Amino acid sequence: MMAEHDGYRWQNDIKVLFDTIVAMFSKFSNGDENAIAKSRKMKRDMRNAYGGDILYLSAKPDYSDQLRRWTYIYTYLPRHVHLVYAALCTADTPELKESLKKLKEQPIVCCVGGGPNCDALGLCIFLKKVGCKGTLTKEVCVLDEYDDWRHTWADMKQQSPEGDQSWMPETEWVKCNLVKPFTDDSAEKLKKADIITVVKSLSSVAASSEETVKEICDRIMKMMKSNALLLFIDNAKSNAGELLLEARRELNGSSHKLVLHEEVMTANLTSSRRDIYSDEAEALIEYMEDQPVLKAGDNEMILIHRFE
Repeated sequence: MMAEHDGYRWQNDIKVLFDTIVAMFSKFSNGDENAIAKSRKMKRDMRNAYGGDILYLSAKPDYSDQLRRWTYIYTYLPRHVHLVYAALCTADTPELKESLKKLKEQPIVCCVGGGPNCDALGLCIFLKKVGCKGTLTKEVCVLDEYDDWRHTWADMKQQSPEGDQSWMPETEWVKCNLVKPFTDDSAEKLKKADIITVVKSLSSVAASSEETVKEICDRIMKMMKSNALLLFIDNAKSNAGELLLEARRELNGSSHKLVLHEEVMTANLTSSRRDIYSDEAEALIEYMEDQPVLKAGDNEMILIHRFE
């Protein structure tokens, strides 16, 4: 499972994903100048809301709107997918290899606050890199306040080239408000998961309530099954990572939850534009008068393995 794939280029996958985003916009906007103008404004609002990469809950955009969802994936999806991929490459240690070997060939994945499913895409690209065979993820569930993201995912799969759909996993969305106790449905998904991702989900909560973050982390870790992995990534300026580790230390049975890797990392998407943008993508970027955000800044990555 863990043999390195010679010559694998993650840039090719990012290019395919971004071409899919371009095709989605061409389909539903139909060249409407008003849609372009609205998207530009939405993008400016998002950049303001996500200023410093820490989003305050009061400023969170409403992703029930199709154009706003598209604007988000245009602006942030390539960076987010690469960040998850790069984080796992950074932690590609003998301990991680051993942990991954204990998982099924088709791991069940649960993405907490996973929005448009960027976490799973980054995970899939990493598993391709290390030579995982077959369908990369049998079952993915995204816990998010906006389950409308499922429509965006369906559109992405529909617009993707047929040969590239095989590594875009079947995914379901379950409505979940992180600051409230998990519903039975959300809890069941967490308990089944082989891999849980919490990426860019907790810093906004930490900015409002540190105690709430610890409660969320406590609930997630209590639900981790034997041999499950938890991948956490968030802005290094936030104390969300510190709160996660504090919650782990205070948890009964914390000795069974081993921190495999902890690091502050910078993973900017720095490949040449030609590596990740096709001619069609370049044309849309010029039309939008602004390119996607490629700088990820400093992020804290923590990988926890539960063993018993």
